[in-house]
Amino acid sequence: MKTNTGRIRDLLRKAMHFAQGDDVLLTYQEMNETIVRFVREEISTSFRTSSAVLNISIRSGRKYGGYSTTDFSDTGLKRAMRIALDNTLSLPDSDTIIPFPGNVEIKDTKLFQQSDESISQKWRLEAVEKILRVGRNAGTVASGVVKTSDGVTAVLSSSGFDVAQPASAVYIRVRMIAPDGRKSGWNEFWDYSVATVSPSDVAMKAVDRCLMGGEPRRYDPGRHDVILEPAAAASLLFPLIQQFNAEAIQNKQSFLRKMDGSSFIGERLFKDFITVYSDPHNDSLPALSFSLDGLPVKRETWIKNGVINKVAVPRVFGLKQGQSPVAPPTNILMDGWTFDIKEIIAKTKKAILVSSFDRVRLSDPRNCLLTGMTRDGAWLVEDGKIVSAVKNFYFSETPVYVLEQVEALSFSERVSPRNSLFPMRVPGMKVPGFSFVAVTDIV
Repeated sequence: MKTNTGRIRDLLRKAMHFAQGDDVLLTYQEMNETIVRFVREEISTSFRTSSAVLNISIRSGRKYGGYSTTDFSDTGLKRAMRIALDNTLSLPDSDTIIPFPGNVEIKDTKLFQQSDESISQKWRLEAVEKILRVGRNAGTVASGVVKTSDGVTAVLSSSGFDVAQPASAVYIRVRMIAPDGRKSGWNEFWDYSVATVSPSDVAMKAVDRCLMGGEPRRYDPGRHDVILEPAAAASLLFPLIQQFNAEAIQNKQSFLRKMDGSSFIGERLFKDFITVYSDPHNDSLPALSFSLDGLPVKRETWIKNGVINKVAVPRVFGLKQGQSPVAPPTNILMDGWTFDIKEIIAKTKKAILVSSFDRVRLSDPRNCLLTGMTRDGAWLVEDGKIVSAVKNFYFSETPVYVLEQVEALSFSERVSPRNSLFPMRVPGMKVPGFSFVAVTDIV
């Protein structure tokens, strides 16, 4: 399936021609991926997938409904429109009529840089071989994935909203395991094209994490000072910013809601050097420039010098509440300091260095309490040096506390939450008294 915004715009216009109702919103998402997985030094699977779905939303009078389809033939589109209208008419009236988005200016971003089809299978297989070679030379066993993808997100409304944004990505994940299976190291890398990708460098960093610090030793759980590498920090910051949402605040699903029902917007909660923002037009971290409910995504500062500055306001919720809608972020940026993680380590008396968190879950939205575990790299730091690898910990902590107590930042790096592809550029962090609740033998 060849990604082509012109083809997709034509498809949406044809679908709109078949639509019935007072107001119609069409959302189309397409993804093409080629994936090579390798397990214990052998390629296990290699395949290409293409998927696309058209979501139809209809307003008829005071009723709202919809339907989704993957059949884009004329017959399929006509059938989908009939079902969408039938579904709509079967539902009760809405208290409020909210029109679908109209014509607004959406600026393109540099989210698309290379099509999946333009990347040869030879490149992917050679990338895997380079990773395996690094592992063999170091005496470690490699597993992971090399994935290239492209896609398009498009929205068309009967009121004039018309936008289509192509995107592309290259993603490499490597996990190196020691021959005895008792310790591991991990690394991820992603970009918008293969131009900057060095599979050997990605693999070497995973090897370094696997071999650093020798045999992992047990270290008692409790509140310990931590140094979080940027990837670990990203896994905490991402669910925190998701709670910057006016509807979640009203529904008691955000730490930003106070006990009396008001919010912390405009109040200082974090250290004054904490500023978190988003910008889909950032040259080094381009992202989607519109939301699926038809809002332009603009540069927004969510936390400014420690102060809760702004929250997202979903379009329908905002119009019902008389608030101006604000699109949620499609990337997250946090400027750091000029320090390298190694410099923070050198100035640390005692701490646990964490490369990444895994299985991170939101346990309690009212205080953004997260649970999860360290994975593929945790070490004891004493007197400015890494003295030993340690066994993995389970943790129970809120990123609210992390940003309240953070003492130092490294420079920012482009990362994403583990095993996902949400664009982020965040620093590493030194935080006192992070809560580790148990030790695990999971490698």
